[in-house]
Amino acid sequence: MSRVGAALGILWAMSASLPSAALAVQEHDWIEVRSARQVGSVQAIEAEIHYGMGEITITTASKGLLYDARLRYDAAQFEPLREWTVKGGRAYLKFGVDEFDVDFDELSEAFDETGSLYFAVSREVPTNLTLEVGAVSADLDLGGAALTGLTVRTGASETSIRFDTPNPETLNEMVFEVGAAEFEARKLGNAHFRHLSFEGGVGDIMLDLTGEWQESAEIEIKMGLGALELRLPRDVGIRVTKKSFLAAFNHDGLQKVDGAYVSPNWDSAEIQLDIDLKATLGAIEINFAR
Repeated sequence: MSRVGAALGILWAMSASLPSAALAVQEHDWIEVRSARQVGSVQAIEAEIHYGMGEITITTASKGLLYDARLRYDAAQFEPLREWTVKGGRAYLKFGVDEFDVDFDELSEAFDETGSLYFAVSREVPTNLTLEVGAVSADLDLGGAALTGLTVRTGASETSIRFDTPNPETLNEMVFEVGAAEFEARKLGNAHFRHLSFEGGVGDIMLDLTGEWQESAEIEIKMGLGALELRLPRDVGIRVTKKSFLAAFNHDGLQKVDGAYVSPNWDSAEIQLDIDLKATLGAIEINFAR
């Protein structure tokens, strides 16, 4: 049996047909692929995950693995994407699917089933992870992943992100770009980020900033039309600078000082979160963790 360090390649393929009455869409041609690598001599990795429609699960890999990826896709509508290079101990990976000229609305109505993507991130090797998805249901359990960067771009999606355990690395830049979506991120304090940029279009958004904070951080939030809930920790200093147009703002627990909204411990707190908030329409609610 070959070492896990080599790509495991295509495991099996399955096909199914779409009823002729349902739109003018090609038949299914379901393919399943798995790829994994051991850590080896790789000292850092940049991983890009691309996926158009279906279910996505991101979690952490078993000890000794650099990554572990599994993909199920319809070859009649998509083609696999896998690129791998290593330069000077730094690895570069692209994994997922490239779509043909696909109408996701038609596909979602015509297909009885959708594909799936599973990707496990190393707990040992510093990883800069980028996830670009379309119409998906995404579950990201990133607690303990060794992340130095995280970018998540979504379309019309339902996305859940959580950091139940601390990141062993410092995450310099965290970027969330969300379309028409339901989006929640929990225990972001465990991500150990220095800067968070969030941009949302239309949807219900929840950002939970509790967790084990190690240093101060800056947060930029831009909201279009939607509802935003911020859950804040009580043991760090909070300052919110707000610019909004027709957006309701519930700021219980914060007091207005010099044009900003600050927590009572802002001046004395060793760790401070500086939040720059811009909103157009909708509602903004701030809640402190109990």
